Amino acid sequence: MTMARYRHLAFVYDKLSAEYDYELWVECALTLFRRYHPSGVSAARVLDLGCGTGRASLELHKRGYEVTGVDASPDMLSIAAERFSQLGVFPTLVCQDMRMLDLGTAHYHLAVALCDTLNYLTTLPELVAVLKRVHAVLEPGGVLVFDLNTIYKLATVYGDNTYIDEDEGCFITWENQWDEGERICSMELNIFLRAEHGWRRSTELHVEKAYTPAEVIAALSEAGFVQPIGPLAAFDMAKPTEQSERVFYAAQKARSYA
Repeated sequence: MTMARYRHLAFVYDKLSAEYDYELWVECALTLFRRYHPSGVSAARVLDLGCGTGRASLELHKRGYEVTGVDASPDMLSIAAERFSQLGVFPTLVCQDMRMLDLGTAHYHLAVALCDTLNYLTTLPELVAVLKRVHAVLEPGGVLVFDLNTIYKLATVYGDNTYIDEDEGCFITWENQWDEGERICSMELNIFLRAEHGWRRSTELHVEKAYTPAEVIAALSEAGFVQPIGPLAAFDMAKPTEQSERVFYAAQKARSYA
């Protein structure tokens, strides 16, 4: 058994998340991007942080953006690479922990971190540190857009509950534990994949932290971002309610007036 995240899960992730509307997800991100750049940015370069199997990256590519995908899981990236190669497209894919984000001299007009990527940062100092690294790779005037699972979702929907996901060739149990004091949800996944002789079992531990809006806005400010937007409820971009499960934020790197 292994506790590494998105190793065995990577190969069934797309099946289990088939209902995710990545086209809508990307449109929400681009809607926020356009609030800062209403006239648009020609040939915009986009960083997809936590790109996973590349479904959001592909939607961005379809819209004409030059995409760099970053993810800590080589298994997820291998699926993303295969997805693009089938189309004869070969974007830049980087296997890197976002806490160590270092893309050299590359700079981007837009960075996105979708599907609760930043919830995996389980302390405020970690969140601020990653936001600073993203800020450093943005062009002046560049924009960061991300979504987060809310306190309500992690405490109530996930909470201390157990869930089962089942698809052809796989069976997964999610055993969740909510820590109210730390606002952290620990999710132990027992993954059973059909093998030649029976089933192969592995275990992964996924841990997410829920942040308050005040914490997020303060972290963005500390990282150097300006003009924050959010929280906005996914996916209608309205004011969130007490039972909103996912919210969007956006912020901008200050423009250069030199």
